[in-house]
Amino acid sequence: ILAQGRCSSILREHTSCNGMTTYWIVAGACTDESAKENILSTLSGKLGTRVAQDGSPPTHFMDNLKPETALKSGSFDDLINLTDELQKADSQVEGMLRRSERQALELDPNVQLKIFLGESEVEFERYIRNWRWDSTKYDRSRFISQNMRFLLQNMTKFDEEARLSLTRYNELKAQNNNIAKKGDSLPLTARDLIDTLSPDVVKASGGADDDVVTTENLTTVFVVVPRGEDKEFLSQYEFFADADDNEEASLGTDGVVPMSAKKLTAGDKFIEDRDGNTLYRVVLFKSSLGKFKKKSKEAGFSVREFTYSEAGYSRLIADRERLEDLLATDHKVLLEHSRCLWSDLMVSWVHIKAMRVFVESVLRYGSGSGGAQSFVSFLFAPKMNSAAAVRKVLRDVIGKDETKQPGVETGAAAEDDDEYFNYVSVSLTPFTPHTVI
Repeated sequence: ILAQGRCSSILREHTSCNGMTTYWIVAGACTDESAKENILSTLSGKLGTRVAQDGSPPTHFMDNLKPETALKSGSFDDLINLTDELQKADSQVEGMLRRSERQALELDPNVQLKIFLGESEVEFERYIRNWRWDSTKYDRSRFISQNMRFLLQNMTKFDEEARLSLTRYNELKAQNNNIAKKGDSLPLTARDLIDTLSPDVVKASGGADDDVVTTENLTTVFVVVPRGEDKEFLSQYEFFADADDNEEASLGTDGVVPMSAKKLTAGDKFIEDRDGNTLYRVVLFKSSLGKFKKKSKEAGFSVREFTYSEAGYSRLIADRERLEDLLATDHKVLLEHSRCLWSDLMVSWVHIKAMRVFVESVLRYGSGSGGAQSFVSFLFAPKMNSAAAVRKVLRDVIGKDETKQPGVETGAAAEDDDEYFNYVSVSLTPFTPHTVI
């Protein structure tokens, strides 16, 4: 994945979507190498301001595919099959590309997605305008169909690895969320008391004024008292563990320790939630816990069973720090891999686009004599909302006269909402709408 890159996005047919640039790759018939510059000059002049400002002017595309380095397409039947296969591959790679972009943005909304070439990063604009076929990865001695399958095999493998990495990251993130401090926004009846009753708040030194008392027979419970009901609670709580009329009391082993209710504080303030509920501790016999909870609930008070442990709190803090460190490391690695995957997918996708333009141009215009190209291709980004006018210019400048030589209507030629053009046309939108890189 690290081989090629890190940034960019996607390709779709319609011009600038919500301000996002869409590039067009177009091709028309041309058997004279010397005429290519004239065609480019004519095209640039006629397009004029339609590619200015938020667009970019035309430039040659696939100009490095000379006769001696032309792509190997096979027979006519192979070309026909390739048009369908390449369209499917186009959609498949785009889907993986979009997913990798979303993943990178979810990990870091400010992520910089760029193409990685060797040791350097380049913006997509610079990459696409200086694009060259990568013979190192996609050997031109192989047929286009072989390169396409090789590309898909690698990209599918990288995409699956990225999904597994994301799954592992999300599992770790879930573990971290489960033990992370939830803050004081939750009510006292629902929050985990381990952060509320931390060692810096609770007195548990073995003294007479300890907040927590735990012996063989005694235990400490914590009671949430609604706002304004302190007086009612203090007048009733000592009777919450008393025996019912039909029960026999066990002297010395049942009941609440008299006057053990204590309103807890954190620093110089009482512990309370946003609703004004406060927290009391009560010491009682363990055998009376069930009865105390039942009668407290009937009286409108919520008993929170919580076993205070300084050692347990320390272990929790250590676990939190360990998971946070692991999560931060995994986040960094996953983000870098997402950028690399995105770049590899983008580079692969552009190569798929080039294969489509080449195959469909050969179908329309033939292979030329001596292996020379029979077509010329250009790349540019039309100005927003100028698609119709640009299409007319392209039809006039590079379009084939269908009345003299009917062409073959292929996938790329009909890509724009199934509208047929008398030239080859493929488009790419590097980034998804609303995504600002």
